[in-house]
Amino acid sequence: PRRATASGGGASEVEEENRNGVYPGEEEGWLLIIYPVMARLDHLEAKKEAKPAKEAKESKKSKKVKEQQGALREEPVAVKGEPAVEEKKAKKKKKQAKEATESALIDAPPDPTFAAVAVPDGPHEEDQQPTVPFVSDTYALYSDDVLSVVSTYTLALSALPPAGEESSSTSPVVRLVLSVTNKSDALVVSGVRFHFTQSFDVQQHFADGAAAEDVAADGLRIVGEIGVGETKEGVAEFTVVGNPRIGLCFRGDVEFDVKAINDLLSTSRQSTFEIPISVSTFMLPIPRLEPSAFASLLADSISDFSYQGNVSFLVRQSVDQSTQQALAAALEAITRATRTHIVEIVPGAASLYGRGWQGYQVAGLVKYVVVPVVEGEEGIQKTTMNVDLKCTDEDFMKGLVREVEVAVEV
Repeated sequence: PRRATASGGGASEVEEENRNGVYPGEEEGWLLIIYPVMARLDHLEAKKEAKPAKEAKESKKSKKVKEQQGALREEPVAVKGEPAVEEKKAKKKKKQAKEATESALIDAPPDPTFAAVAVPDGPHEEDQQPTVPFVSDTYALYSDDVLSVVSTYTLALSALPPAGEESSSTSPVVRLVLSVTNKSDALVVSGVRFHFTQSFDVQQHFADGAAAEDVAADGLRIVGEIGVGETKEGVAEFTVVGNPRIGLCFRGDVEFDVKAINDLLSTSRQSTFEIPISVSTFMLPIPRLEPSAFASLLADSISDFSYQGNVSFLVRQSVDQSTQQALAAALEAITRATRTHIVEIVPGAASLYGRGWQGYQVAGLVKYVVVPVVEGEEGIQKTTMNVDLKCTDEDFMKGLVREVEVAVEV
């Protein structure tokens, strides 16, 4: 055998050896010729062995496709006493949607304290709808410390719409009850007159006092004198044409005369007033929804609840209150402010629901988080409550959020 030239040899010698079949760095030149051939044979053999496996795989895949095509051509057969296949699929899909919606709404933390708050008793769907509207708290309208004359008011719907007929095309009537109290020891109040400014949002429906002839064309009069320590009331009703929102209100002025008990001369007093009409005034005392009905409602119309608002606040807890009592009081303040009712309470969360005269619907989720004020120290903690409201009307939702903020003093 011939060898390649050693290092440093001429290039012509290497080229000559290559032409004769000898390659540098090998003992036997023929071995290098065999290696490529063997590699090619190995490749062909592997390909030959893989071909049956590939054909078997393709045959299996073809058989599966044919079976699927045959299954698609088969019509679902309804067996007596059982729903058809398509009906089963539809029911399963609807059930999954309900579970997903309910899970999204009630995302409760593991703390069980909130679950101890009882759901208040209320009318159910099968019960007859109540006929008494919500009445607001009593608010101060006017106070004269010198003359000791105090005027207060309450707001409520005059009547409820027929069941299932509430809509934006129906204008509600709001009842305004005004009262005047004479707290002086030696003065008599008389000639009390409430005048209301004309508005595009509210129109005076009618007003009544002691008698029909006592009703002023542009307001309300309380007839006669109001003696020492005496209180008299008058009622004015208004048709609300504008949509419920922040800023909706009655405006006007009140005037009255005062005089000493044995005096013939009187002094006139006058003051302006503004009475906000909260959006919760238009909430209806509807039957309380069961959790299953609430879940179905959200599953079917969750896209309608497209307006969302949020309020977070620190739960106030007095020294003689437990955490549970403080949470119950905060939850009550929220439901009272929004006129919604509790649907369900789970550990750490509560769901709310309500409906307004105009057909607006409100869904709420209340959750709380208890965190230590000083990490590592037991007994020193604070509780933060979070209120999420979803509504079918933006202005109505903003109004309810504002009322929650006022109720919890945010």
